[in-house]
Parts: sequence; C-alpha cells; structure tokens
Amino acid sequence: MSERGNIETYHDKVRETVASRLSLAQTSDYCSRLANFFEINPRKSDPEFLGDLYRKSDQLAKAGKAYILAGKRALESLAFHRAASLFAQAIEMLNPTGREECELRVLYGNALANASRSAESASQFLRAAELASESERPDWLQQAALRYLVSGHVDAGLKALTQALEAVQLTWPRTTLRALIGLIAGEARLQIRGLRSTTTLVVDEKPIPKQLVAPEKLEDTQVSLGPFDQLLTPLEQRRIKICWSAAAGLSVVDPIRGSYFMTEHLCRKSGCRLAFWKSMSK
Repeated sequence: MSERGNIETYHDKVRETVASRLSLAQTSDYCSRLANFFEINPRKSDPEFLGDLYRKSDQLAKAGKAYILAGKRALESLAFHRAASLFAQAIEMLNPTGREECELRVLYGNALANASRSAESASQFLRAAELASESERPDWLQQAALRYLVSGHVDAGLKALTQALEAVQLTWPRTTLRALIGLIAGEARLQIRGLRSTTTLVVDEKPIPKQLVAPEKLEDTQVSLGPFDQLLTPLEQRRIKICWSAAAGLSVVDPIRGSYFMTEHLCRKSGCRLAFWKSMSK
C-alpha cells in the first residue's frame, strides 16, 4: 500500500484471485463505492476508469457519459481506435434516441474515419443522417458517401451521394457524356469568368475587416472558405462541400464525373471569392 492509500497488485493473478471470490452483489457494491469516491475526487481517476466502475455497478447512464468524455479525450490525443471503442460503449450504455443518438453517431463516425475504418464510419454517418434535421441531413450523407467510396463500397457510396446531391438541389450526371459536357463547360467558366458570379450570396452591408482574411485551408471533408463563408448561404456552403466530397470519392472509380464535380466545386468557390473582393473594394 502506498502513502496515498491506494492498493496496487504487483501481479494480475492477485487481482484475479480476489475478484473471483466476490459475488456479483459485492462487486457491484465495491464498484459503486469506488465510483462515488472518484466522482468526488475526479483528479484521482480518468473518465474511462470511472465509466468501467459505473458499468460494473449497473449505473449505465453515468457510465455512458463517462465514456463520452473519455472518447473525446482520446480523440484529442489522436488515439482514434480507442476513441471509437469508447463511443461504441457509450452508445451501448445510453441506448440514445433522437438528437442525442445523432450526435453520438457523428462522434463515433469521426473516430472510425480517423482510424481508417471508412466503411464502418459510413454506416454511422448514414444512421446520423436518418436522425438529423432536414438542414443537417446532407452533411452526414456527404460524409457517408465519401467514406463508402474511398473504401471501395461504390454502390452504397453512389446511393448516399445521389441522396446528398438531391438534398441540396444538385444533379447527378446520369451519363458519362453529360458529365464530360459539364466538365468542359465548367472549365470554360473558370477560364473566362468575368465579373459575374453564379453563387447565391448574402453580403452584409458592413465591409468585412481585412484582418479576417486568412489562407484557405482544405482538410479532408471539412472544406473551409475562411472569410468567404460569411458571403454564402448555408445551402451554398453545403453544395461546395458536397461537390468536393464527390470529387474526392469519385477520383479513382469514375474520373470523369470526379473531374466534373471538382470543376463545379472550383466554380462555386471562385464566384464566392469574386464577391468577397468586390465587398472589400467598396
């Protein structure tokens, strides 16, 4: 026993021997008492350990919340497989519904995606899309489509992508010829674009401060337009992101359609930039 009063078993056989002699009721009681102690003294415990204690003492709601906190910490430390396991346990403990389940499925899906378990991730995003509001549904369909496509599940990916496009009033080029024509037209728009923009814009009367201007960053499926976001409706932002996901997911399995969506993505972004610099020059 250390000076702090903690008992440390120097060999796991000691723990196994003691645990084997406890009844289920005793185990539950001891775990409950330990959980209460660590709840009062959180610095002496980590959320995952606390979740295990709650689970063994049949306090499932508290266990689920502890696993969520532990999963978020695991994500921050880049322990993606561990985070995925913890979020899965949280879903099992809480058996959530509605909005709560949607948020948990998104956390679980992100952890799986970062752990390179794309197909599993896609199924979680699909479930989140079923639970999400109409405005958020395209976001999770987009994620599901990309994860299915990059993991080789082409049919499932195309189905999710088509649904995502329909949700934001974009069309899927049904034939390769139509995609090729759209690609050529888009390239032409990029080459000869003048002062007109086809992007639906919401420009504030106040000029955007110049200090907000930052280099554009493109990270995985999170397409950021920096200060340009302020000029776009939520619908147009989703269109740009979905076009990027379609381009990334189709780049190998269907290069022509992938190029078509990349051109569409660039056209929409360039229109946004044009309006931004117009507002800056006022």
